[in-house]
Amino acid sequence: MTGNAGVPVRQVFADYDYKSQEPHGHVNRFCSRCGSLNNRLPSGRGIQSICSWCGFVTYRNPLPGVSILIEHEGAVLLGRRIPGSFGGGLWCLPCGFVEYNEDILGAARREVFEETGLTVELASIIQVTSNFLTSDLHSIVTVFLAHRKEGALQPGDDIDALEWFPITGPLPPLAFEADGEIIRRFGAMKFEGLAIEEPTT
Repeated sequence: MTGNAGVPVRQVFADYDYKSQEPHGHVNRFCSRCGSLNNRLPSGRGIQSICSWCGFVTYRNPLPGVSILIEHEGAVLLGRRIPGSFGGGLWCLPCGFVEYNEDILGAARREVFEETGLTVELASIIQVTSNFLTSDLHSIVTVFLAHRKEGALQPGDDIDALEWFPITGPLPPLAFEADGEIIRRFGAMKFEGLAIEEPTT
């Protein structure tokens, strides 16, 4: 699939064979509703956890996440992940998971501040990706374009270094393949993306 200006678009990234019929990762042993032992039964979508007592099905869903491409004067901000984290020692866009009590816009702003010390203006949504990282970690990530507002660069959370890199490259070794594709495509096209709507309070 190609987008504007003939630049290929990728929205699915897999670090292993997620379509394999082999059981994927950890499956809940006990029912989250009544605490009884789960039966682990094959289904068309892998292995399902079904309670042996009340019949409750524990579904496994990808985790919702956000990733933020912060552009400033032709450069993109990347953070180096701390040792021991997923992709430790490699670089990535500011990113993280959406908490239960927040929307994706709030999650994006929070992750940027926690990891970089910056406050940003979210400009648009520029991509949505499915990421199959390990058998225990699948995510669906909304990618935002953002611009720096205030603050001094200060690495935090699971980031130990921050640096601006030319958006057209070269880039350092990346923790997530999706980040390289997102940056490459944006650098080639400089598209505005989809408008965002602030939630009403």
